[in-house]
Amino acid sequence: MTDKEIDDFLKDLSQQPHFTLSLKLKTNISEQSTLLNEFNKRRIVIHITEELKLIKQIFENPESEIKLFTFTEKGRNVIRKGGWIKYCKRRDELENKKLLKEDYDLKISAFQAKNPRLPYFISICGLVISMCAVIISFNKGEKQNIVTQSNTTKENQSKLEEDNFQLNTEQQIINKDSLKK
Repeated sequence: MTDKEIDDFLKDLSQQPHFTLSLKLKTNISEQSTLLNEFNKRRIVIHITEELKLIKQIFENPESEIKLFTFTEKGRNVIRKGGWIKYCKRRDELENKKLLKEDYDLKISAFQAKNPRLPYFISICGLVISMCAVIISFNKGEKQNIVTQSNTTKENQSKLEEDNFQLNTEQQIINKDSLKK
């Protein structure tokens, strides 16, 4: 049974919410192609119902030998995703991605098994680098404080000198005034 047959059958069934299948073969089937189509239809229904679980039987009338079928949740998902062929492609893609993920997980585990102390080494290196950064920033802060202090000391000295100069000038003016008198 091919995926194309299943896809076509599901597309035909998706047009109606429920479908029936007669179990009783008509005794007056004369053409071999009609008989073959009937057997093929039953084979597809059995395969879709029992193996793929895309449809389920909801009613059976033993007197008239008619069964009523409807889609399962999985069957509705297959129809929503564009049919059986697209569903199979998507399922294969997901399976390939899972295998790829498992392969990467295996490689990572093998690397971790070969290098069990590597995480400790990396964390110690990070600790040393961060301590160096703190020391460097602390030293820069001290240098800036020293420079700032020396600048403020120089400013204070220049202000004192200016004040002394002004005082000297004022005293000289006062002395000149007192001499004039």
